Amino acid sequence: MELNLFIEVAESNGKGSCEITHNDEEYIINTLYIPSSERKQGIGTELLHSVEDIIFKLGGEYCYLY
Repeated sequence: MELNLFIEVAESNGKGSCEITHNDEEYIINTLYIPSSERKQGIGTELLHSVEDIIFKLGGEYCYLY
């Protein structure tokens, strides 16, 4: 079964989005996007950690970032 998730983060300190694909074997982070005006503030790192937490809560043991 394939699962596609789109996660969007909007906070007072910035914006970002991430797209995750899951098939029977793996979770893949296809897109991690932070607007150029919002970069260098740790938003991407924060978003990536949040996405990893979601993947682990869904039962994933690891993920790939392409």
